[in-house]
Amino acid sequence: MEVACGSAAVEPPMSPRSPPGGGLDLYGKRRQMVKVQVLEREIGLLQEELKSVEDLQPASRCCKELNDFIEAKPDPFIAETAVRAVHHFLHCARAASAAAAVARKKGLVETVANVWDFHASAMLAAASSLQTESVKREFPADAVLGDGSILGGVSLYSGESLPEYKLPLVYGGDCGSRYCNMGRLQSSKVQGKIVVCDRGGNARVEKGSAVKLAGGLGMILANTAENGEELIADSHLLPATMVGEIAGNKVKQYLKLSQSPTATIVFRGMVVGGSPPAPKVAAFSSRGPNHLTPEILKPDVIAPGHVDPNRALNPGLVYDINVIDYVTFLCSIGYDSKRISVFIREPTSSDVCSRALSRPGNLNYPSFSVVFGSNTDVVTYKRVVKNVGGSADAVYEVKVTAPPNVEINVSPNKLVFSAGNTTLSYEVTFSSTAGGLEGSVGVKSHEFGSIEWSDGDHLVRSPIAVMWLQGSTDHSSI
Repeated sequence: MEVACGSAAVEPPMSPRSPPGGGLDLYGKRRQMVKVQVLEREIGLLQEELKSVEDLQPASRCCKELNDFIEAKPDPFIAETAVRAVHHFLHCARAASAAAAVARKKGLVETVANVWDFHASAMLAAASSLQTESVKREFPADAVLGDGSILGGVSLYSGESLPEYKLPLVYGGDCGSRYCNMGRLQSSKVQGKIVVCDRGGNARVEKGSAVKLAGGLGMILANTAENGEELIADSHLLPATMVGEIAGNKVKQYLKLSQSPTATIVFRGMVVGGSPPAPKVAAFSSRGPNHLTPEILKPDVIAPGHVDPNRALNPGLVYDINVIDYVTFLCSIGYDSKRISVFIREPTSSDVCSRALSRPGNLNYPSFSVVFGSNTDVVTYKRVVKNVGGSADAVYEVKVTAPPNVEINVSPNKLVFSAGNTTLSYEVTFSSTAGGLEGSVGVKSHEFGSIEWSDGDHLVRSPIAVMWLQGSTDHSSI
């Protein structure tokens, strides 16, 4: 990765066979760089502006620290990387909070607002995993077997198609390598044939390269149980398609039963439409529910932007949260003082968890994720909201859209703010009414709803996700 303190770029590593200086890599793709612009010039000026003001230098240094962190090319799959990201976030949160206090005294509110805007953008761009969503465009490529079966797959191959007649079909595992590793396939068994390769073990496009070098004419890339039905369209070096686990198993079964198995691949170009409609989040991306803490509704970090940015600037109510809130949340899922001190970089006392949340779902998020341990379970969550609207005497009333098989009670059902009382709390009680409906609800089924607070000018909506999961959620394995 590379960043110029305000622009973040993610650059895929080049193949060892790539020509010096970039250009096309082994797979015929031009090097890609995904840049997230965060007002590079303005951020550079902001750094200098913060440096010039006493007590604001820590906030200025945060930009440089973020640069250093990204330029180190951290591995997102290593726990240390997550810890370092948290360290940076907490440090900058403290620095920005201090900057806000100084700004109020020195009339620099606009400058500090820029600090918040920058870090919010930078954290999403650099600390969050890049998310992948589908668009309403598909690139189907069917695997057609000798018995007439047509198995749907995807591919971005754009070269010459296969002959109109079907070709002999073989399994890579019977020809030296089920994953079609480079140099492992036996040319005598692959020459002039379509090869079925299992996904995993090496790069997807590399498998096709191995098949081509061994004399193969095409490839059917089959998902295994690890990847299920998630499909990725690649620019293959030879006619190839990727199929899901179910289709892959059918191909292998056909290979076992047929004395002379054959197949071909039919490419259908780009198809607009498809079902279900976009967006869909890829399996490797940030989908819910959260396996560790299903009581937290995972946010959509695909970064779709605001549907109505003007309203986002004037939300009416906000759900404030701070470092201590996150500490009490970690305590509620089994973290002890030693583990917590690793994250916050400060010594913690043995009683740091004396204020642990009664349940993880009580973290003050503007969403609700409810886990019922039985079909007659009752769950209560508490939330604290702050009035940031134009009227200090705003009165908000609640509207509930309950998920099926769930009763919801909000107490109080009216929030009356005043100039001296800008922060209020409320409780939401969720009661499962799904008793005796094991067949239709059962384990791990989901339902959705919402609650909406409105003062006539603002509409503050909180999504609700409900899951039935037999037995209590165990966080002790952390």
